[in-house]
Amino acid sequence: MEVLIADDHPVFRKGLRRAIEEQPGSWRVREAADGEEAVKLCRAHRVDALILDVSMPRLDGLGTMRRLREENLPVRAMLLTMHDDEELITAGMELGVLAYVLKDDDIADCLRALHLLLEGKHYLSPSLFNRFMQTRQDVNALKPAKPDLSQLTVTERKILGLIADDLTSKEIAARLRCSVHTVNAHRQNLSTKLGLSGTHSLLKFAYDYRQGSPDG
Repeated sequence: MEVLIADDHPVFRKGLRRAIEEQPGSWRVREAADGEEAVKLCRAHRVDALILDVSMPRLDGLGTMRRLREENLPVRAMLLTMHDDEELITAGMELGVLAYVLKDDDIADCLRALHLLLEGKHYLSPSLFNRFMQTRQDVNALKPAKPDLSQLTVTERKILGLIADDLTSKEIAARLRCSVHTVNAHRQNLSTKLGLSGTHSLLKFAYDYRQGSPDG
């Protein structure tokens, strides 16, 4: 298998190379000290797996992936990073990176990721996975539930629009030719269906609804 390690730390690079070459099977491992050199080697040789350090001179890991995609050089890639950064994982996913390993993880994690990478499978080191999932849970916990507008009747939607126009219940009643009591009942139903509470919450929601972004 053809493996390319791109990392600007020669000691780390050679240690990882030695560990890979000691694996069962036939391995050819090449080395690059930066992203520019890695791209050149990918052009010149068939590369089955590319192991990329995120932080490198001249061209970093993500920049290397962008260059490879621009040049239509298909390669399965793994990113090595010192930080559990969710934005990095997301950016890498968009560029087609399949595996993510922290540099302070055990070498066995890197080798496990390499074998999965060669099979075209995804790998996320346990520490990165835990951080990624925790961040997702925190975001979801803070995100307000989106009201289901499909449950509103035609009349309720019309009243919501009139509320956004700053019309009072009396003015809305005159516009719809119904009683103020009926309008107030509709307002109460709107608040209940949309999960709103407070004096001005329905008015604020109505403004957002008129602007086409009722759920923010």
